[in-house]
Order: sequence, then structure tokens, then C-alpha cells
Amino acid sequence: MLSMAYPFYALDTPYAYGFATSSNKRTESLYERGEVVHEFSQQTDLHQIYFGHSTTVAKNWTRRLLFGYQEDKERFTSLLASTRALPADRSARYPYIEYNWLENAYVKVRNVDSIFRTEDLQLGWNISAKLGYSDKGLSDDESRWLYWLFASKSHYVNDRSLVKFSALSQGAWKVDSSDAENQLLQLGLQYYYNDSATESWFANLEYQHIRKMTLDKQLTLGGETGLRGYPAHYLQGDSKWLLNLEKRYYWEYDLWQLFKVGGALFVDIGKTTGKPLFQPELGTLSDAGFGLRLAPSRANSNLMLHMDIAWPIQKDEKVDSMQWQFTVKNRF
Repeated sequence: MLSMAYPFYALDTPYAYGFATSSNKRTESLYERGEVVHEFSQQTDLHQIYFGHSTTVAKNWTRRLLFGYQEDKERFTSLLASTRALPADRSARYPYIEYNWLENAYVKVRNVDSIFRTEDLQLGWNISAKLGYSDKGLSDDESRWLYWLFASKSHYVNDRSLVKFSALSQGAWKVDSSDAENQLLQLGLQYYYNDSATESWFANLEYQHIRKMTLDKQLTLGGETGLRGYPAHYLQGDSKWLLNLEKRYYWEYDLWQLFKVGGALFVDIGKTTGKPLFQPELGTLSDAGFGLRLAPSRANSNLMLHMDIAWPIQKDEKVDSMQWQFTVKNRF
């Protein structure tokens, strides 16, 4: 991958520009009940160039307008482990326009997504929209409209309670066949309640749905995707919902002078719907467990090491009675 960029590094940065080019060939897998059931080779090529201009609309609002040109190519070939039909190759070359609307409403907080470290929390709106058109004369593929919409907002209910909301919609519309392609809808709602400076409650509710998925796409649930008492990619479908409930602890202790330490007790509940690949659809699953959180105190403040142990409440003979996992995230 090769890239060069001058980003919007602050709200009052007047312009941004950049380009990126990458080529990647890898083996991709489709899963069911945590097992690989299909593999294929995927070649992805991406090329992009853009320029953006930013203006301050009012004292607390920033508007950014970007123009760019992008090329995406996806190529698929079969492997010995391929058991299903291959996805159709896709190609898109398109100019696009992107609009960002940011509200300058930041506050300083502690023990929200990190541990005993000052965090900048945006309470205002963050809205982005991107639209492009790929003509078949340029792409040697079907003409498509491509879009991306995102909005988020945080709100203090009172001096102890915080609510975060986010929504994402993206995908493509094939002009010649008048059909959708990989249209994703994603909704998220998080609630934080601080008992004290060292304890808090956290709830996360999320929903995802993909309409007209191509054969290389899959929505999965299990492991690091949020249902921690089950293997990675245990459930799959075209829709999923997930509820996480956590009691969080923040310990003012610096492990080896390298890590701030925290912990969590949690319960996860989730379900996927849609046509399974081979096996019958499962019902709602849940688990319970505990975890350790380590935030580097002398490194990137956006990193958080997660070590979790969880027990599935509903299980079959293929699921171990205890699951453990180690992941790196950017939040508690």
C-alpha cells in the first residue's frame, strides 16, 4: 500500500488532500457454527485521490466538502477448499462528492472509553454523506450508484449518565438491473452510568442488516464480534442484533508502570436471522463472564487490551463449556 495525505487534523484546518493505492490478495472464508465451510481467493485493488475544503459555518459548526475519484476492483478465484459458487467479479470507477458536518461540542471526561486518562468526548453531531456514480463505460461492469451515510451524537442525560447513538447506511444500486447490492444498515446505542470514580455500568445495543449480499459477504456473531461465550463466527445470517451489559471497574493502579488496569463483569445476548448456509437457524443465545482491561500508560492512548473468559448459557456439544479470548480494541 502507498498513500500520502494532508488530513483535516483540526476543526479549523482549511483544506485536505491525498491519494492512496493498494493491492491485496488473500484467502477469504465463510463460516457456520464457528467452522470454515467455504474458502476462496480474493484480489482487491483500490486507488483513490481526493481534495477537500473546510469552512466554519457558525461558531460551533464546521462544514467540509470533498471531491475525489476512486477505483475499486474485486476478483475471485476458487481454491481446493471451495464448496460453493464463487462471487461475481466487481469493478467500479467513479467520481464522488463527500460532505461532512461537525458540531464543535467537546468535553473532557475520564473512565468512559479508557482508564484514568483524560478523554475528549464529542457531544455534538457528526454527520457524513458520500455519493458516487460508476458508469459502465469506465468500469467495464454494470453502472452503479454508490453511497455512504453516517451520523452520531452523544448526550449527557445528567451528571452521571451518558447516551451515545450512531447510524450507518452504505451500499450500491445497480442501474441496469434496478437492484440493490450489499446495502448495509447499522444502528448502535450505548448507555453509560457512573456509580463513582472507580465503577460504572455500561449497556450496548446494536443492530445490523445487509440486503442483497454478494456471495463473499457474511454477517457473523460470536467471539470478538460481541457474543463472547461462543466461538468466532458461530452465528451467521443477513441480520443480527446484540445486547451487552457490563459492570465496569477502574483501578488506579499502574501495572509494571506500563498499563492502567480495569475489569468487567458482563452478560451478552444476541441472535442472527436469515438463511443459513447449511445448518438450521439457531435461536437467541447468551453468555456471562468477566474480563481484564489493560490500557498502555506510556503508548497510544487509543489502544485497550481485552482478556475475557465467558461461559455459554445455551450450547451444543461442539461448543466448549468455557471460551477465552485476547483482543485489542480502541475502547474499554
